Amino acid sequence: IRSRNVVMSKNKGLRTRHMCDAAQCIGVTQVLNESTDSHRAAFGTHEAVFNCIIKTNTCFSGYSGLTFRAYNGLVNGNILIADIAMTTSVMDSGYVAGPLSIKNNYMETTNTSANMYIAGMHSLLSISGNEIIAAGAGIWFSSLDIINTSIKDNVISAATSGVEIENNKQSIDGLTISGNEIYNYTTNGLKMRGAVNASLPAKNIKVSNNTFLPVFESAG
Repeated sequence: IRSRNVVMSKNKGLRTRHMCDAAQCIGVTQVLNESTDSHRAAFGTHEAVFNCIIKTNTCFSGYSGLTFRAYNGLVNGNILIADIAMTTSVMDSGYVAGPLSIKNNYMETTNTSANMYIAGMHSLLSISGNEIIAAGAGIWFSSLDIINTSIKDNVISAATSGVEIENNKQSIDGLTISGNEIYNYTTNGLKMRGAVNASLPAKNIKVSNNTFLPVFESAG
């Protein structure tokens, strides 16, 4: 660990690689920063970061709004407008990723990639209260296990699917999808292609109180 208790606040950047970044540290806060036209993730972390808070930052255009590789933390109240709004990626297998809360963000994508791409799984993941406008999928889960995950009270406008879970999951144990409004999609509001390991079947799944409003084609 190289650094502790680092705060990056009220900075502005134009065409940077990363507006705010971190690696090998404990206690990182990125708050009230502004990025325009970044050519990698405007905000986020690399590996070996613990207790990361990313809140009330703004990303205008660019490749990616945020890449979260920290083991635990909070992503709250950001405005992320980019090709890909947000990605999670936990790459160091030496630790089990802890809780992550992604809440109250505005996320808008400008190409057909997934808006929020969950490629690194946390042992307790909460995605709630976000407004997502996606040119492709709204929230896309990649090929890792899903453990104790909730997707609640989000508003998602997705051009393809609202929430999609790939079919090569090893296991699903604890998944709640509730209270979301998913609209404008052309394929699926929710698509789950679930666990393929017969010894670890998908279990403890609840889908309730969601509203699904697809695109309706004109009869003419």
